[in-house]
Amino acid sequence: MLVAAMSTATLAEGNGDKSSKAALIPSQVEGRYNLIYADATPGIVKVKILDEAGHVLRVDRIDNKRGFKRPYNMKDLGPGTYQIVVSDKDGEFTLMARVQELEEMGVNQLGGSKYQLVYKDPKSHGATIGIFDQTGELVHSESITFNKGFSKVFDLSGISSKGFTFEVSSSNSSKRVSM
Repeated sequence: MLVAAMSTATLAEGNGDKSSKAALIPSQVEGRYNLIYADATPGIVKVKILDEAGHVLRVDRIDNKRGFKRPYNMKDLGPGTYQIVVSDKDGEFTLMARVQELEEMGVNQLGGSKYQLVYKDPKSHGATIGIFDQTGELVHSESITFNKGFSKVFDLSGISSKGFTFEVSSSNSSKRVSM
């Protein structure tokens, strides 16, 4: 089973200054997120992870000194939508993370022009990645070496296109996903 974490790189929901305190950013490592807390005010920050039913799965108490970056591995939680509730002296606000199960290949739009390509092939150790614009023109190509699969983020901001097709070709297969 291949699990891909997906989230937009938006800031926390809330109002006033709280909305710019934290962001949940997908890592380039499969199923992991980085919680970025940007408030430099010292104090205790509590982070709770809840499942779709509202059950608390994890609670962290972090002694904030000048802001922090905390990695979270969501892969082991399985597919679903999770709330990350961040509480500090100003109240609490919620970030969302979605974990999807993918068969062999998937592409997640992370926000703006960033795309995360996730690929699984236990029989191969290398592949060629091709990215095509909406007219079918090849706009990016590279070779990659991996063990069983990979996750890679592409910033396509320099390419003007209304959609993209991602193709991964290995010695065993060729897969395409359009966005």
